[in-house]
Amino acid sequence: MVGQKQRFDKYIARNNEALEFLHREIADVRRENAELKECVSEQQEAEERAAAKARQRTDNPTFVDRVTRRFKS
Repeated sequence: MVGQKQRFDKYIARNNEALEFLHREIADVRRENAELKECVSEQQEAEERAAAKARQRTDNPTFVDRVTRRFKS
């Protein structure tokens, strides 16, 4: 009976270590996920700014744009 209890204690200790490891890994993955979401949102904002700038250029062409268009056609 004593040997069986020691085996169970070792088994429980190993499982607790594995559980702690998994909790650390999950925390790391969640941190990385948050960082990636932040990068994606920054990228989307940059793309939106670039698109707005491109729309502004077509709505309000500069002198160079007007001259370039005139000579292209």
